[in-house]
Amino acid sequence: MVVSLSGYSPREVYEVECAKFNCKKNSAICNFLSERPDDFKSISVIDLSKNFVGPKGVLPLLEVVRLCENLELLNLCGQQLDKNAIDALCLVLRSHPTVIHLNLSANPLSMSAGTSLLLLAKDNPLIQHINLTDSFIKPSVLLAINAQLERNREYRGKEADRADIISNVQRNEKLNGGDVRIPLQTSQERGEVLSRPMQPIVQDQNVTSRETDDQAYDSLYPHDLGALLASFTHEVHDVLFDEDPTSYVAKYCSVRRTCFHDADFRADRVPLRRGVRRWDAFAWRRVSKLFPSATLLPEAGEDKTLVFPRECFQAYSWVFTCVEAVFKDAAILRDTLFTSYDVDHGVYGIRVYVDGRWRYVIVDDYLPVNEKNELMFTKPVDNKYFWPCILEKALAKMYGGYLALDIEFILESVPRALSMTPEATTPTNTPLLASNGFPNTVECRDDDVRRTSCAKTLQDLSGGVGITRFLRTAEFQKDEWWASMLDMSRSGAIMVGITDFENALPGIETAHAYRITHVQQVGGIKLVMLSSQWSPQQWKGDWSDDSCLWQSHRDVSMTLRKKRLAGDHFGFWMSYNDFLSVFIQVHICHVFNGFTQHVVECEWGRDTAGGPCFDHHWHLNPHFKLRLSENTLFFINLSLPDTRFAPTCVKAMGMHILNSPRYPVCYLHNTQDCVVATDYVETDSISVEGNFTKEGVYWIVPSADLTGVMSRFILRMFVSSPFVFSSEVIGNHWNTLKFSDIIECSGEFCAGDDNAQVLIRFLTNDKIREEVSVGPIVVKVATPEDKNLAIGLFLVHSSFAGSKASRTLGVVDKGDIVASSPYAVTDRAYIMADVCDNDVYTLITCISPTGSRAEIEYTLWSAIPSPQHTILPVWGRKSVTVSWPEGSGSFYGVKNNPQIEICPERDFDTFVIKMNLVECNVTDPAIVLFVLQNAGNKGDGIKGKIPANQVLKRSQYVRHHFVQCELQLLEPTDSLLVIPCLQPTGSKGACAITVSTETSDFSVRVLSSV
Repeated sequence: MVVSLSGYSPREVYEVECAKFNCKKNSAICNFLSERPDDFKSISVIDLSKNFVGPKGVLPLLEVVRLCENLELLNLCGQQLDKNAIDALCLVLRSHPTVIHLNLSANPLSMSAGTSLLLLAKDNPLIQHINLTDSFIKPSVLLAINAQLERNREYRGKEADRADIISNVQRNEKLNGGDVRIPLQTSQERGEVLSRPMQPIVQDQNVTSRETDDQAYDSLYPHDLGALLASFTHEVHDVLFDEDPTSYVAKYCSVRRTCFHDADFRADRVPLRRGVRRWDAFAWRRVSKLFPSATLLPEAGEDKTLVFPRECFQAYSWVFTCVEAVFKDAAILRDTLFTSYDVDHGVYGIRVYVDGRWRYVIVDDYLPVNEKNELMFTKPVDNKYFWPCILEKALAKMYGGYLALDIEFILESVPRALSMTPEATTPTNTPLLASNGFPNTVECRDDDVRRTSCAKTLQDLSGGVGITRFLRTAEFQKDEWWASMLDMSRSGAIMVGITDFENALPGIETAHAYRITHVQQVGGIKLVMLSSQWSPQQWKGDWSDDSCLWQSHRDVSMTLRKKRLAGDHFGFWMSYNDFLSVFIQVHICHVFNGFTQHVVECEWGRDTAGGPCFDHHWHLNPHFKLRLSENTLFFINLSLPDTRFAPTCVKAMGMHILNSPRYPVCYLHNTQDCVVATDYVETDSISVEGNFTKEGVYWIVPSADLTGVMSRFILRMFVSSPFVFSSEVIGNHWNTLKFSDIIECSGEFCAGDDNAQVLIRFLTNDKIREEVSVGPIVVKVATPEDKNLAIGLFLVHSSFAGSKASRTLGVVDKGDIVASSPYAVTDRAYIMADVCDNDVYTLITCISPTGSRAEIEYTLWSAIPSPQHTILPVWGRKSVTVSWPEGSGSFYGVKNNPQIEICPERDFDTFVIKMNLVECNVTDPAIVLFVLQNAGNKGDGIKGKIPANQVLKRSQYVRHHFVQCELQLLEPTDSLLVIPCLQPTGSKGACAITVSTETSDFSVRVLSSV
């Protein structure tokens, strides 16, 4: 695009751009644009809704849009815009100072266009409205865009409110003649004022004399500063602003002609020394008065090397060890942390990464001094740069007090028996309470501060993911940990080790932080390189600089020669065994330069906290869909809101990643698709990493250990290649059907009969369709009232009695089984199958032990629309027992074989007749069952041979204890005969004959037992 077109008219700019893009000039646009040179300010609206120019014809107009400083509305409705046009439009509008309304309706926009527009709304908060009606963008993306636009509208409203506050202050200053001082109040009045929020501190009488050079320190800020700061949101905590208020506070101070004094960080809460619970009064002085020639950071033209303070409060040195590990030079430090400040008015905005985004801590430049007027804690670097003092104060404010920076206090707060879990501390978030005036001494409790750690501070400073490893636990495996350290060292992870309170080796400082700069193995020798500028001792043990081991192991010396020469002055090598003997913690921070990052803030709620993967409500948990087009590395972190600032009711959490084409509704069935499955760990942060080895769709499912628990969570993803990510709801993937049933007396496993049966079908057009729809279904069967039952499921093709589907009775035919579940003792079972929408299926639920009563809850998820269910009632049945006391008769005769009569009371009924051999004197008997027509002979049996013309049904001849046959009456009858045969002839035994039908409208009796 043209960068400078000074002196050109809007029409001339458009014509130049048309020539550049080889586009024909649009006459309507030419007539609309002015011919006066530089006449861009007169254009506030550009409307192409009635003038089609197409995606290519829009491009020349975008340079005009860029130059229109007062443009508020851009209407590109119905221009058939493509991805290139949208990308060019977003590039122009990303930094546009005035556009408020953008109309892109009736354009066939793609998914990528929706993503670009979402980023535009985030990058330019001045844009408040984007019309995307009939744009083909997914509803989920539209919701995200509209949510961001709503935030933009709130932002514009707050901007206006802040401008009004500054204007009011300026107007009041003029009315008051520029006098900004407020008279000192009595001690009682000061106490009343200090009990209200956002009020600054009045200097106590015994230190006021030390502050006579800072008049603003003697005054109270009026309510308008509180109103100004209140216009900035702070979702996490009052000390953390979501937006940077520094420039507004500086402008406020400029209008008031005073310096900033931070009322939220009380001067009476700073300890003189560790281990003392009563603290003497002290003074606060501006760093600019203590070091008049010092600057915050090196100025332009000065050496950008990051130099650290040598005069550092020893217990706080771990803070600067973390800073040294994260930042390589002063420029990166400035660009990351000190993004905004005003030295003249003493206001500094320090940027820190908390809960998935960068936030801001604002502090003044008043620092605590002792009675000799010397800084109590860290001094400026060579009396030239005071960034360490400001950063130290900002972290102290963020963590609730300077005591929070004491490493012994930090170590005392950490549970000593934690396994490798990311940040598992549970700190309190009790804020410091205001008191009446400045007491000479104050009581300070450990629970007044927020407990932190090296890992959390590394994350605060870098925006990475912090993890803590405790080395003195029963679960610790030193060989596994060595392999992990090697991997992390190769990947460039930041590592800081903490030594024990006691039992340190000679030359190693106790309760001290060391950077781990290298991890190396040469042959069987394992070495760790450590560094600390603030250790007063120097390591003299094995592999120290003067160790004779370098001479006796020339291979190690040659391998590490370059690293030894390139190491800093404070670095030294130590064997891995010595390292484990003295270090108790290692704090890691993964920083993912070159990775694509995506952060999601979500929550578990009453309806979206499905509990752990072994709970049958797991499918209710939030599901996130990740689509990849190639193999890629990944690192995913799941964390609760920072427990330093907010308590949590989540005891443990876990994460599962599954490679599945469809929304997973059950983890157990998808075990074969599982890529990652963590344990449920009592922690506030858990991370997984690895490699997605194949392209496709992955599902990320975070879950808490309790169903229905309510908590926010943050999901951070780092992926090495492009991806498409979305939050999904189950209704967009499955049609859900829920129902329940009660089984009073369950039948045998793998049989119909008394087991629960449900007919499943799909509503379709009555007309014959040319295409048959095939799709998956998942059925969950749960018995929540009894977890000691065994459940087995069978999905079978339905049986039919004529045109009517009926129950499956007897043993399930293997040929009819579509799918089955494992048979196990559990409170739920799942079954999945691909089904056709024009078929009818029966789901059989077998409950064991036989005869059990159970309340059954069904959930059916179907990819085919309109699933329907019908609970098939248990058929009525009647049984009799017969025997062969004198030996059975022949196969074809009735002599010595029992005869049982069935008297139907309904026409055209269906009967299932079962023979179950319960007793026999031979080891390998065979059985068969005959059903005969006996119409007109009710009450009378037959004699002689079985007449073939009366046989309605004959079962299979089997060497088994059980056989059955099914009979549908095709004509009315008043009598049926059932003849069971036992072979070989002459066998003695007994059997049960059971007759079942849909109703109990029949009778059964024994006619003859001989």
